[in-house]
Order: sequence, then structure tokens, then C-alpha cells
Amino acid sequence: MFKKGQTGNPNGRPKRKDELTKDIFNRIRAGELKMPLDFMLSILTSKEKGITLDDRKWAAQHAAPYCHKKMPIAIEGGGAPIQVFDATKLAKLDTKELKILMSLLAKLGVEGLG
Repeated sequence: MFKKGQTGNPNGRPKRKDELTKDIFNRIRAGELKMPLDFMLSILTSKEKGITLDDRKWAAQHAAPYCHKKMPIAIEGGGAPIQVFDATKLAKLDTKELKILMSLLAKLGVEGLG
């Protein structure tokens, strides 16, 4: 019971650990779980009835970055892949070859090289 002039809970904050939390601590102490990924995968693959679909969704969402790379950003247009070359090779071209190259690039719609 609270007494007049007393603040807070005289017994301290109530401690509540559900069965899943107790299981986690026991498995960490026993050395079964070493990494967060181990814990999340154990939730996903567990046959225990106490683990809900929401628990499994949480585990899948948080385990995914450990297991799968992010997809790269797609470059729209569907054309050929971008070609990369060393610009020092252009120095080997004479003036006539450079003009031909520039006109070909202009026909392809490449701008801003002049």
C-alpha cells in the first residue's frame, strides 16, 4: 500500500519475464545461442506452440538483413550494361578518330562530352 507522502512503488518496479524471455536467457547461458541471428532463426524454426505468427514475422523481418543482401537499385531503360574504360586510351586516338567518336556518341544521344 502507498503511504501519504511516499512516491513511486514501495516494492520497486514489478519484474515480468515471459516464458520466451526466460528461455532465451537460459539458452544463452547454456551456450546454445551465440549470435542474434541464432536466436531469430530458432524462433522461425521452433515447433513450440507458444510462439505466435507475429513472433515468427518479427524474427523473419529482423533475420533477413543477416541472410540476404539488399537488391541493387535498378537502372531503368533496359539497354546494354554501362561500359567503363580508362580515359587514357582516348589519348591514343588522333584528332580525326576523336571527331568520329564524338559524332557517333552524338548520334546515340550522349551529350555533354564536348
